[in-house]
Amino acid sequence: MALACDLPPAVLGPMLGIHPITAAQWRRRAATDWTAYLQARQLALTTGPQG
Repeated sequence: MALACDLPPAVLGPMLGIHPITAAQWRRRAATDWTAYLQARQLALTTGPQG
């Protein structure tokens, strides 16, 4: 994931043997802010399992 932040998808894709679109998705996910996940996780722990 660190490489996904540092390298452009056109370089990362061939380097790892993945499609450039997949590399672009990795880059987007690597740069994601984790606050939304942490808020959702805290809510799940507070309210308990649903469903």
